[in-house]
Amino acid sequence: METQTIAMLVGLAVLIGFFIAVAKVQNKEREREEQEKREKAERQEQEKREKAERQEEERRQLERLISMSELRRQAEIMGDTDCVEQVNNMTYHGPLPERRTDGAWTSVYDDLRILKIAGMQYRGNLSAYEGNFRGVLVPEPKNEYDPFAIMVKVEDGKHVGYIKEDQTGMVRTWVGAEQLGIDEPTIFKPYRICGTITSKEDYDNKKSFDGCVYIKKA
Repeated sequence: METQTIAMLVGLAVLIGFFIAVAKVQNKEREREEQEKREKAERQEQEKREKAERQEEERRQLERLISMSELRRQAEIMGDTDCVEQVNNMTYHGPLPERRTDGAWTSVYDDLRILKIAGMQYRGNLSAYEGNFRGVLVPEPKNEYDPFAIMVKVEDGKHVGYIKEDQTGMVRTWVGAEQLGIDEPTIFKPYRICGTITSKEDYDNKKSFDGCVYIKKA
């Protein structure tokens, strides 16, 4: 009887040892799987961060290229050949134009203003004039709504819009307009400018046009 008891105890101890060993193996397996999951999650998170950083860097580089292209245009308008050469050689390290909230660019030159063109929605289809253009500012003293109005025309005479009403005073000063009389609009000869016209399509594939002018101080 005593021998049987001892044998049972030994068998039980062996069985318990076996289950303990199995449990240890299972725990180690679970720990290994959890460690692999953590490492995988960390790798995925690191890959996401690296991808986001690459995308952000690509976005910054693209924005810089676009800004450099705009800077070259401003420099060409101002006759700044040194700046144009630096931009072409990618050696320019000065300030860059930035997009304003109205979509136009800021100017890096004190004697250059970049203004949005108003009223383009009333000028018909301007597809033929998309892109950069040369044109003139023309006063319109007989405008029935605003005798101080200033038209924007391209070189072939096409009227593409107006200077915004709240900016005409500044523009007249910049272009050297002359006062005719008290309370009379100042006038000036057609003043040469450069500009840009772009377009976008809505859900009906209908085009709308947007544009700005570059006005160099007289």
